[in-house]
Amino acid sequence: MPSFPYRAGIVSPPPAPFVDILIQHVLGGKSYSVKALLDTGSDMCAVPRAIAEEGRWNAWRRVRVVTPVGISLRPLHHVAFEVFSARMPVLAVECEQDFAIIGRVVLNRFVMRLDGPGLQIEIT
Repeated sequence: MPSFPYRAGIVSPPPAPFVDILIQHVLGGKSYSVKALLDTGSDMCAVPRAIAEEGRWNAWRRVRVVTPVGISLRPLHHVAFEVFSARMPVLAVECEQDFAIIGRVVLNRFVMRLDGPGLQIEIT
């Protein structure tokens, strides 16, 4: 069962579960290696705006997104995530962060064990 250490100081002072993933537009092009927050409180996934701009990805459409800072319309992209040795198509909104967010739409495909005291996550 692979395990991944939590990382501190990326989102806020408490350590959080992050993994390294590859992101690519479903139509192909460059793959981007990026850190991703495993966010069980998020319905959707998100990709850094800087990656979408560099890849010149055209948004499929814009969707209303509710975040801790308010409601906004965000571009929605068809991408492929390569995470936990699996590649899967994902609809992901753009975010301002320099890391991706993996929400429940992807997380629900795996069995995970969050080990807070051990500061790691185990995936099966």
